[in-house]
Amino acid sequence: MEKQKTFQQKQRQWRQNQRKHHLNKKLNNLPKFTPGQSYEIIFINYMTAFFVLLNLIKRARTTKYFTIDTETDDISGRPALIQLQLIHLENNNNFKEEEAIKSTIIIFEMCRLRSETFNIHPRAQELFDVIFHPSNIFLTWGNEDNEMLKFQNYEFVHSLPLTSLHIINVQGKFKNWYNSTYTHRPYKNPGDAWSLQMAISTIYKQFLDKSWTRSNWGQGLDIRLYLNLEFNAINYNVKSSLTDEEEQTRLKLVNYAIDDCLAVTKLAFQIGPYLPIKEINRCDDIFHEHDDDVDEDQDPYVAFDNFYQDFHTKADEDDELLQLLTAYDDKNTEEEQQQRQLSQRLSQLKTTTDEHIDTESTITIVPATTSKKRSSITPATSNYQMATKKTKTNDNETEYNDDDGDAELPRFLSRTKDIFQETMKPLLDKLSKPIDIEILRTMALYKFRIAVDDLNTFLWTAYLHSGQGKLQVSKQPTTTTTTRNISLWPSTVKELIKKTRYKSDDINVVNDNTFEDFVRAMLRDFAGHNRSRSNEIKIQKQILANSFTLEMEEAIDKFVEQHGTAFHRADTEEQIAIVEYEYEDRLIDFEFYDQTPYREQVVVFQNISERKYEKETAKMSVAILKQRLLYNHLPDSFETIHLPEPVSLETIQNNTMRQRLTEQYNKILQRTKADMFTMYIATEQAKADECVKEFDRDYAEMKETQSTGSPHKRLTPTMLQLLRKRVQNINKHLIHLFNLKTRFFDKAPTVKN
Repeated sequence: MEKQKTFQQKQRQWRQNQRKHHLNKKLNNLPKFTPGQSYEIIFINYMTAFFVLLNLIKRARTTKYFTIDTETDDISGRPALIQLQLIHLENNNNFKEEEAIKSTIIIFEMCRLRSETFNIHPRAQELFDVIFHPSNIFLTWGNEDNEMLKFQNYEFVHSLPLTSLHIINVQGKFKNWYNSTYTHRPYKNPGDAWSLQMAISTIYKQFLDKSWTRSNWGQGLDIRLYLNLEFNAINYNVKSSLTDEEEQTRLKLVNYAIDDCLAVTKLAFQIGPYLPIKEINRCDDIFHEHDDDVDEDQDPYVAFDNFYQDFHTKADEDDELLQLLTAYDDKNTEEEQQQRQLSQRLSQLKTTTDEHIDTESTITIVPATTSKKRSSITPATSNYQMATKKTKTNDNETEYNDDDGDAELPRFLSRTKDIFQETMKPLLDKLSKPIDIEILRTMALYKFRIAVDDLNTFLWTAYLHSGQGKLQVSKQPTTTTTTRNISLWPSTVKELIKKTRYKSDDINVVNDNTFEDFVRAMLRDFAGHNRSRSNEIKIQKQILANSFTLEMEEAIDKFVEQHGTAFHRADTEEQIAIVEYEYEDRLIDFEFYDQTPYREQVVVFQNISERKYEKETAKMSVAILKQRLLYNHLPDSFETIHLPEPVSLETIQNNTMRQRLTEQYNKILQRTKADMFTMYIATEQAKADECVKEFDRDYAEMKETQSTGSPHKRLTPTMLQLLRKRVQNINKHLIHLFNLKTRFFDKAPTVKN
């Protein structure tokens, strides 16, 4: 705890502040300080994207000199900011201004690394490790004590080798240089030291504003922390919640923070020969090679959402869809709460049909037709098998194994890599009487299949409501008076009934009654199978008697949910979202045609709708790829990537050296994967950019038509409202899908079993 200042100390502090205030006022007539070189600012906080960290790590690895400054929040007294200038030189061995190229300034907002709903990506630890490496050189002004030590209690900092950093106090070296260069010495007492403000004013005749030293540095300087979202009929806009006065204050604080670094760097270049910079042996750092980025400038430039910016321009213009998604993201919701919310929402679909579903396990359906009758069709069991066949996922957790007698087991219950047995072993070891693990495995299998068919019940109930015209859609105001219920049987139902019941030339005889009977038969099958499985679980419990505990059942339920059901839950909710979207979209279509549009109006309406959907879908594809990399849910093809390992690596006797080389190999492999995935994203981004241009072109044409086009081409006010309604439906649908994906990536396991 910090000691309370005495009265004399407070008086001395007050006098010192008064002197600084008068000096600041006196020097204010000079031209404003200019750094003399270009730079870009990057804020590190919970809004920082993964690729920003990735790019910074790459830059930091090729940087040798850093200027560092810190700020403490005046209200709370907490260390709040770490400002770092990465001094990029053409030749790192030659510390001269003519060698300097555009620098990077990083502002670590240490009080803003986490929020109630977001956390900075763990890769930030690697950025700290690379920067604060003993082989790097840090320039400071004053404070012989390491300023970083006061940040030791912060995450990412406490593990750094702070006491081993190579720190050069430019303030003392500047005094030696000045006394050797100029005859007049303002500070004759050996104990007197130059202030940074006086050094800049004396050498460059410029004003370095120091009036913001005592400020609320923990409030957040990044403009992205204050952005709110607004939308109109077609596009989304981002506006700041700050007033003009607050924004001006924010800009001044940012300028103050970066100017302190830039001023020290400028003076360091001025006195270069007086800096006792010794060459650091880079061979001591096994993870750095001088030539590992020698061809970096030849790499194709890939812009990821304009992650970097020059200050005083505009804020990063992230994709409008992604900006909206950020506001809806709910990654920190507890898993149990998510399941309850999903069950409640899906149960609303199921409630109205439960009382109408017969409990018989099988039925035989004869299609209603006006032509000749056909014989009874395939038993419902084959329909069930076709409908419940697992679609392959990128994570393969729930695929079925064909080896080792596990053909009936999903992979997460396989005996090959028995993660189930590993999970249950601590509980089994507590028992005085052993339990056969295969009984528990069978029980887990039944629980998994019950959970899957419960999800199938929710999905097929949505199919039924869509076909019956009973789906609940959002009520958006329009001037139309149509109150219509439509019958829309999803394509999945049509394809399945076609595969299992009819030949291709007979599908035309199927009507609504046939579809409804088919879906109800599926619902009865799901219910019947789950009753049988529940009975089997009861039998297994009776066999185990008192040996089977509540703790064991909870462990099985948790394991099944995490490794199996989670995959199906995400897929089911996605399929239901598609059903709801298509249903509402069809309603909008009917409302539009109720306006008896001209053919030209139909073309405009459909074209803008299609372009908007293509644009947002392409942008979402890019976003999902980035989320895959963020959560380490790469496609299976990336898991098979391997680089030839040095043959002699395992023969090295020095354990430490062998471990370091192995780690370096693994890092190279991970970087290769990251580079390849970067190209995946770049390809999707190029496609998205094309879609954006096509939409912008067609949208501009539509606006021109609305102003000067013929009446047959112009959309009426009602049609424009319907177009807005369709656009909002598209955005709502894609936002929901994106959130489902990211929530799944966040909660589902990433280990391949």
